Amino acid sequence: MIDTNVPAAVLTGSSGFPPSSNTSWFDHMKDALNPKLLWQKIKDSKSLLLDIALFFGVGFLIGFFLRKYGQYVAAFIVFCVCLILLSQFNIVQLGINWERVQQVIGFRLPVVPEGGTLVAVYWEWVKINIFPVLSFCVGFLVGLRMS
Repeated sequence: MIDTNVPAAVLTGSSGFPPSSNTSWFDHMKDALNPKLLWQKIKDSKSLLLDIALFFGVGFLIGFFLRKYGQYVAAFIVFCVCLILLSQFNIVQLGINWERVQQVIGFRLPVVPEGGTLVAVYWEWVKINIFPVLSFCVGFLVGLRMS
C-alpha cells in the first residue's frame, strides 16, 4: 500500500521509475570505502573508542595488580565486609550516591518503561553498556595473564 501523503517524485525517483533496492557489490564497496564517509564514522564513534580503550586499561591494571598484590586485595575485601557488617548493626553509617558513581564511571542508565520487569531493565542496561563491559573484562583477563 502506497502512502498518499508522499509526493510522486519521491516514489519514482528522478528517472520516473521506482528506485532500485538492488545495488551492485562494487557500488556497495565504493560507498563503504569512501574516505569522507569513513572519516565521519570514525568521528562519530570516537567517544565509544575512547570508552573501550579506557575500560580496557582499567581492567588491565586491576587484573595486573590483583594477581601481583592479591594478599592486599583480600585484606581490603575483608575490611569492606567488616564495614558492611558494622553498617548492618548501625554502628557505622555508610552512604553511597550510586547515581553520581555511575555518572563518574560513564555508564548510561536505561530508560525504564511503564510496567517494565527487572529482567527487561537489566537487558536494556547490557545492550547500552556492552562495549565498555566487554573491554573491561578482556583487559582484566589480559592483566591477569601478564603478571
